[in-house]
Amino acid sequence: MPKNQSTFPAVTFSVTPTYLEDNGLWNPQFGAPPLEAGFQVNVFGSREHYLRLAEAIKEFALRNTANDADYHTHIDGLLSVNGKVRLDFIFRKDDVGNSQHRQYFPPRE
Repeated sequence: MPKNQSTFPAVTFSVTPTYLEDNGLWNPQFGAPPLEAGFQVNVFGSREHYLRLAEAIKEFALRNTANDADYHTHIDGLLSVNGKVRLDFIFRKDDVGNSQHRQYFPPRE
């Protein structure tokens, strides 16, 4: 990677298959284990798309969530190029370290 290029920070994630429930929501089955596999996800966009994505992530990062250790937001129903893979992203934020999901967060720097 060139010297002046930013590197992405370390983050953690889990991937769990989801199923369409009777209520119309996609959720994992209760107690379903995360997948154990290797994946490559290609994200396609123009300069404008990435600037808008960066702005949305910046807005999320700057939000004061000190009173909500389990603050999160969804980006639901992203479809692959061929429409055969559906992704729901849930961005979780814990600025105080007491989220119910705290064991999944990367170590604080």
